[in-house]
Amino acid sequence: MMRCFIISLLLIVVASCKDDDSKPEARVNVTFDGEEFSTSDADSYIEKAPLPSQVEFGWTLTARYNPRFIIHLSVGTQGGSVNAGTFDVQGSLPYSTGRVDYVFNQFGGRYSSAAAPQPVAGKIVITEFDRENKLVSGNFESTIWGIGNIQKFIRGEFSHVPIVGN
Repeated sequence: MMRCFIISLLLIVVASCKDDDSKPEARVNVTFDGEEFSTSDADSYIEKAPLPSQVEFGWTLTARYNPRFIIHLSVGTQGGSVNAGTFDVQGSLPYSTGRVDYVFNQFGGRYSSAAAPQPVAGKIVITEFDRENKLVSGNFESTIWGIGNIQKFIRGEFSHVPIVGN
């Protein structure tokens, strides 16, 4: 009887210990057209030029709000690594340093900063780019345009989104 009590007590102690190596949950919160949405289904990717150079040229983040829509952010660099910083979201320019897309899953409709008539449509701010733990955090805001020249404003924040494929 005492033996069962000690084993049970040990199991309780072991089960109540927290795993210090656990990473915080990814989270992307957005406000679009007056509504707030949140998801943990997100990842990001450092884009590199093909072999043999392997030079970084950009970073993308994809957040999935299934089954409704996808948010896609991208930041381009010119000859340097992607790091924390503020990047312009540019519209109407052939080569943008930043872009925000809001894509409807069901209907295939898209709002994009690339369709904005003004040169600068918003910004993406990377507040933390943690290469060691492969996590990225920050925020964004942008004017985006859809079919029929419908203009919307989107803003959001992302935290602890994993960097995959790196």
